[in-house]
Amino acid sequence: MSVESIRQEISQYEASAKRRLQELAQMRVSITNDVKPYMKDKLKEIIERQVRDNPDHTKALGAKKLGEMKAKFGIMIDTSDSIVDSVFADEKLWMHINYSITSDYGVSVQSYADVKKAGENIHDGIRAIMGNAGSLLLEYEYIKMGTPPVVWRWKEQFGSRNSKMIYAAHPLSLPETINEKTKKYSDGIRALHDDLYKLYSLGEDLSKQEASDLWEQV
Repeated sequence: MSVESIRQEISQYEASAKRRLQELAQMRVSITNDVKPYMKDKLKEIIERQVRDNPDHTKALGAKKLGEMKAKFGIMIDTSDSIVDSVFADEKLWMHINYSITSDYGVSVQSYADVKKAGENIHDGIRAIMGNAGSLLLEYEYIKMGTPPVVWRWKEQFGSRNSKMIYAAHPLSLPETINEKTKKYSDGIRALHDDLYKLYSLGEDLSKQEASDLWEQV
């Protein structure tokens, strides 16, 4: 291939990668918006199930303690959209931000690992949001950490070793719309990886062709 044709192909893949990044950013917004109504209902369900399924403990708390708990519960439900926004604002959850090809892994290995991680990160965000319900249940002694079956556990805050959060360890059962969009986002990471790897390869081809052309010219 000539230098010019390689440069044209590079421009095409650069444009493709840019489009994919824009699409992934839009998916981030869409997933966040879909999680909000789900989490509002889920947080409510988690708390109310514990209150109902542990009648002796609920009655033992008494009206005053239950009133305090219910007030905090109400605030959590009323602000659940903001909680989702706050958790999903963490850029570490979204693989497309500052994504790059890493030479430490084989190409296929990195692609597989990153696609898998993309979905896991979104699930981690959802589990962290559920942890708000876990924190309230722990405060009022409905749950104990580390007691089998392990439904709740401590986990380091995203990107921090100095702060921990309560994390929902039980299997997730998500609405199909969220599952589908999470898969679409993961597939988008694979496509972005392929575009960036092609750009990396074309960059090497360009450098070699330029060196070859220079050799022919002198």
